[in-house]
Amino acid sequence: MKDKTKINYWYKLPFELLMHFACFIFSGEDLSDASGVDLTVRGDHGKEFLKLIVRFVDTKPPFSILFQVANVDYPKDDIDVL
Repeated sequence: MKDKTKINYWYKLPFELLMHFACFIFSGEDLSDASGVDLTVRGDHGKEFLKLIVRFVDTKPPFSILFQVANVDYPKDDIDVL
């Protein structure tokens, strides 16, 4: 990075986050007809998100939940910071 601006940030490890919330997310949920699981990651203006999507074999709509996994407080977008 070019300047010495202090960067405030926090993050959560995605695997640990999913393991922690799995029992709450899927409590009572019937996953016997699940056909797949997708994980997507996105970032925008210092906020990073992980989206969990569970797809099913029948006409049941997919289940999805969004987690914020990181936050960077920096005065401008910078690829080095991301």
